[in-house]
Amino acid sequence: MPPQIIVMGVCGCGKTSVGGLLANALGCAMVEGDDLHPPTNIALMSAGIALTDEDRRDWLVAIGHESPRPNGKARRLSCPARPSSAGIATCCANSARAWRSST
Repeated sequence: MPPQIIVMGVCGCGKTSVGGLLANALGCAMVEGDDLHPPTNIALMSAGIALTDEDRRDWLVAIGHESPRPNGKARRLSCPARPSSAGIATCCANSARAWRSST
């Protein structure tokens, strides 16, 4: 089974940098979790409003759906030249334990 790595942490801690290094080292795809936020979440965050658990629900489901597909492609790749069948590194904000276990 190809590796499925999730890099989590607080804002500005280097998740994307670490995820990119892991993806390059393993030759796998990378998904930037921030790219999966729906427009409503982006608007809230842009206005300085913290997201609630309810706001994060669809975003976390989208992150969970980014695992490798049978056709070897993920939906939104930060490194589209690499097939997700080789594995995937996903970078996202750290969230409550209940949410982490649901993806």
